[in-house]
Amino acid sequence: MVDDPETRRQADALRGLLYLACSDAPPAAISDTARAIAERSGDRTPPTSAVAEAAGLTTAPRSYDGPPHNLSRADLAGADLTRAKLSGAALTRANLTGAALTRAKLSGANLTRANLYGVNLTRADLTRADLTDADLAGADLAGADLTRTNLTRTNLSGAKLARADLSGAKLSGASLTRADLSGADLSGANLTRTNLSGAVLYGVNLSGMNLIDVNLTRVNLSGMNLIDVNLSGADLSGAKLARADLSGADLTGANLAAANLMDANLIDANLRQARQLRLMSGILWNLGTQWPDGFLEKVHALSDEVRPGSYRLRGGTASDRSSTLV
Repeated sequence: MVDDPETRRQADALRGLLYLACSDAPPAAISDTARAIAERSGDRTPPTSAVAEAAGLTTAPRSYDGPPHNLSRADLAGADLTRAKLSGAALTRANLTGAALTRAKLSGANLTRANLYGVNLTRADLTRADLTDADLAGADLAGADLTRTNLTRTNLSGAKLARADLSGAKLSGASLTRADLSGADLSGANLTRTNLSGAVLYGVNLSGMNLIDVNLTRVNLSGMNLIDVNLSGADLSGAKLARADLSGADLTGANLAAANLMDANLIDANLRQARQLRLMSGILWNLGTQWPDGFLEKVHALSDEVRPGSYRLRGGTASDRSSTLV
């Protein structure tokens, strides 16, 4: 049995090597062979024959209903795993740095704490995979299927996620700083406390989403559909929100320092306790808009009624900008 740390480390490394050499072999044969070789490595006498378990590596590919591949802690850095079939595989703490996984099948795989820095996962199938605490910084996931994938606290800084399907994904606490999410599907995704500072969100529909405590500093949200979005506690400092539709949005306690809200739609929006709000020209609001304390009188004085019960700000910041800050 593999019962000491050094033998376990050798077995982990051997599983990765054997998988690369015999990817069509049954998963159990790869694990059993790696274990047998690692155990024999401690023998003082040189081996005179191959381990018996190695015979299973040449088994013809067949339908396999046993356990999936165990590649935990395997070193697969730089490996060409294009179209690899690793659904359900155990890849916890595996090193896949720079690997090519284009169109790989990784549905249901366990990749917790795996190192996937700079990997190519374009059009890969990662549905329901577990990538908790994994490192995917700089990875290319364009067009990948990440439906219901667990990306809790995953590092996706600088990752390419254009047109990726992230519907129903768990992204709570994930870092997506400077990530490209152009055209990605985030419907039903959990983005609570996600860091999206500097991310590209062009063409993303965020309407009705829960973005509580999300970091959206310096993100360009100009003209976007943000209807009924929950942005309570969100950091929108420096964000571009010009012409954005924030009708019905919840911005309670949000940080709006240096945010550009010119021509934004704030009909029925909740801005109570919002910080550093600047009143800018063109903001559309109504009697259902909830302002921070002491703001309503200022807003009325700076607005014109455009239709019964609805108003538009004329200038807001032209005369005394400091008086419009919270």
